[in-house]
This record gives sequence, C-alpha cells and structure tokens, in this order.
Amino acid sequence: ELLEKVLAEKPKVEDLYFYLGRAYSANYRFDDAIRYYQDAKNKKTSKEKLESIDRFIGYCENGKRLVENPIDVKIENIGRPVNTKGKEYVPVVSADESLMIFTYRGVKSTGGLQNAYAEPDPKGQYYEDVFQAVKLGGESWSEPERIGENINTHGHDASLALSANGEKLFIYKDTEGSSGDIYVSELEGYTWSLPVKLDSNINTNAWEGNVSLSADENTLYFSSITTY
Repeated sequence: ELLEKVLAEKPKVEDLYFYLGRAYSANYRFDDAIRYYQDAKNKKTSKEKLESIDRFIGYCENGKRLVENPIDVKIENIGRPVNTKGKEYVPVVSADESLMIFTYRGVKSTGGLQNAYAEPDPKGQYYEDVFQAVKLGGESWSEPERIGENINTHGHDASLALSANGEKLFIYKDTEGSSGDIYVSELEGYTWSLPVKLDSNINTNAWEGNVSLSADENTLYFSSITTY
C-alpha cells in the first residue's frame, strides 16, 4: 500500500516500479509483479536493478507454475537429540541417509561466547561449528558430536554440501581478510582433513557460500555477491 501511494504521488521515484514488482511477487501476485517489472524497464530504474529484472521475472514464472501445481509436504521437527535450545541448520545427508552433518550454534560452539574478533566475551555471540550425527535406525539419530578440530575453529565454520559418496564435505569459513569463502575437506579414514580453500575460479574477495554439488561431482552450484 505504501508503494502504491508513492506511485500515485511521486511516480518518477527511482526503482519504484522494480520494488513494486518485488512487493507483488512476495504476495504471490505474480502477474502484477511481472507487469511492474516490465514497466521498470522503461522507467527510472538503476542499472543494477535493470540487470536483474529478467531474472526476477523468471522467478515469477516459476512461482506461477508452483502455485498451480502444489505438492503436499509434511514438515516435522526432527527433535532430540539433534535439535536443542541452540540453533541447528543446513543439514547435509549422505546418499544412504546414514550420516547427517549440520551447522550448530550454541553453548557447545568452539570458543563459547565471543566478540566480533573471536575473543571471549560474556556479552558476545556463539559462532558456527560443524556437528554430525549417525542414523540409529528408524527415525532415530545419535547424540551429535563435533566433526573435529581440523574443521571447527573459533571463527564461523558451517556445513554446505556433502558429496554423494560422503567423502567430500564443502564448508563455509569466515576467514580473516575475506568476506567468507568455500572450502573442501576430505574424509581420511574416520577423520576429516584440514579444509582447503577453493581456487579463484570460485572464491573472490566478496562473499561465497550456499553450495550444491551434482551427484557426479562435475558441477558445483554456489552463491556469490560478486559480479562475474
């Protein structure tokens, strides 16, 4: 409603039509969103927004198809012992579903409460660590444990993706001098190796994360805030 009011009173505001498209898309009014995105191409719209319009129109087209063909999905809390009063997220599961690796943030985090410089601070925050649990049978999982000192540090260490054979683990590390990069660790016996930073074809001075690896390991999908 606020954006519609701005449209009525100040229709020449930069990026207005783009944000109207975003607003309608967020409310599942995809046809209206597409109309405003198309209008934005001929209105006062910044170069950065113009370059992303076709992508957002594609999202709307996908949204229309998904809404027209809903899938009945039941989401259940996996419960204890995996879920705690802390935060557990980004689970990656081996192909045979016997192993689950996930990101944990809570009282068990390496270093405890820390400040922005990873120094002890009772008023600070818990940093991310990587934990793992194994399937016990049925829907039961073992008590989670830290994945190992080679991976978990006093900084942010988060799980991203696991290869189909369960022997390569891609993790995110918030390292000094970077905005965050993608690393890979390999299973050597029962121990995960020291993570190796992926090369400059993937990592840049900007932030990279959110990995998905194809089953044949030939294609790596990831998120980045840089412009390639």
